[in-house]
Formats: sequence, structure tokens, C-alpha cells
Amino acid sequence: MRLEVIQSADKQEWHAPDTRPSPPVYSIAQAQEYWYGANWMELTGCLTHINLFAWHAGTGSDTDQRGRHTWDSFVIAARYLPDQKRISASAEAAVQTGGF
Repeated sequence: MRLEVIQSADKQEWHAPDTRPSPPVYSIAQAQEYWYGANWMELTGCLTHINLFAWHAGTGSDTDQRGRHTWDSFVIAARYLPDQKRISASAEAAVQTGGF
């Protein structure tokens, strides 16, 4: 069983301090290749079975993303994800409720 953790956060170091946070977006593009030991292998099928999505909503100057308790998370089996490159917060809710 293979697990992938995919994270997104409101606060990004490259954003200006007064920038409005963007909605969470997660990259879910299927990998084409992967490293196995010292070799680059072509991927046939899905690399992961379970995806753990993590979201950090803090935006203040005191925001600290290092603490596990500051993140919201949910788990989705990879087979339920749509065949696309990204998924947004609204799409994540649809996946959880079977809306795809």
C-alpha cells in the first residue's frame, strides 16, 4: 500500500504580506516515471493507493506550519480522484461526497 501526502497552504513566502490568499489547489497529476534505487523507471499504472491531502489556513505573521495540529487533512483513495492535473478545495469536497 503506497501513500502520498499532498499539501497546500494559504501563506506562501513568495506572496506579498497583504495578498489575499488563494483557494487550496493540490497537484494530482499522475507520475510518468519514478526512481527505483539508482534507476529511472517508466510507470505503468498508478503510483499511489491512498492520498492524504493536508491544508494549512493560517495567514498571519505568527503563522507556523511546523505543528501537525495546525493542519487540516483528509484521505481519499487514488482510484476516486478525477483524471486531471489539479484539484481545488471545491473539488475536494465533491470527491469526499462522491460528487465526481
